[in-house]
Amino acid sequence: MANMNKPHACLFDGVEDVEAGYVLITVIKHGTQGQACIVRSLTDGNVYVRKRLVKRSEHLATEELSFSDLIPASMTPEIVQHFDGETKAPTLIYAFCNGGDLSAFIKKCCKNDKVIPEAVFWHIEKQLIEIIACIHSGWQNDVGFQEDWQLITHSDIHYGNVFLHWSDEDSPFPQFLLGDWGVSPKTKPEAPKDFEQFGGAEETPIQTLRKYEKDVKTKVIETWEWIDIDDLPSQLFEEVTPKSKYPAKPKTTRKGKVEIKPKSAPKAKPAATAVKLKVKEASRVTKKPKSSTVKSTRQKRKAKESEKEKGVQLRRSKRITKLV
Repeated sequence: MANMNKPHACLFDGVEDVEAGYVLITVIKHGTQGQACIVRSLTDGNVYVRKRLVKRSEHLATEELSFSDLIPASMTPEIVQHFDGETKAPTLIYAFCNGGDLSAFIKKCCKNDKVIPEAVFWHIEKQLIEIIACIHSGWQNDVGFQEDWQLITHSDIHYGNVFLHWSDEDSPFPQFLLGDWGVSPKTKPEAPKDFEQFGGAEETPIQTLRKYEKDVKTKVIETWEWIDIDDLPSQLFEEVTPKSKYPAKPKTTRKGKVEIKPKSAPKAKPAATAVKLKVKEASRVTKKPKSSTVKSTRQKRKAKESEKEKGVQLRRSKRITKLV
């Protein structure tokens, strides 16, 4: 969530923004499509998100506006104002989501190997699947399927485009909204090839994108892969699980394929070595203490010495008898 307590604010350079009555609070991020920042309205004093697109991305504004009319307001951030930008790039003003995005939420919750509470995890799953079910088939909870629905692909679903909003301070869970529809073409049912370019096939349900790190010749790069909606719970579970508790990490083979190899179990010792170890352990148990072994060696030495002395005495006595 952005810092709202800055001591100053400045006007935009664009005349259209000044006339619209918005002042800059902070810049959120720069992207290939444009710049997003948090602004405050001089008219009503409320906070909004301003997304200014680059000049070459004018068609993206049209896409955003068309999808905002098709998708329920409970599933996507509301566009409250739109500037065409005759001399400059188009600008969109969105309702502000006070909970930030899902990526920041996961990082904040998973600090110090902590995990997201199970109730929150299933709430996220439920709302994301409902959104994707709606754009895929026009289905809404308590409403059912919408007739003659035209399939929609978002094409850019990742945790940075899922926003959180608490409409009520007493609400235990936030509302999850899917934003950034600028690259979301509507797929024609009679042209399945249009859908295949987004990673799916004719019979495949709507798919999502997941980001992961790929190691290519000791250089780590960010890449994306398509995952089926059926696999969304397990993928999200991996994201919200602390890294130290992962059962395995993705590894790249020479061919460039990413494999997940399970951690190797401790190797079993051979039978021969196991027998040797048992014999050693048994000998340790039956072995006499050090002090007793020292005593026995001393006694043996004394016995030998006494036997020698006896032998010497016998020889002397024999010599004496001979002389006599």
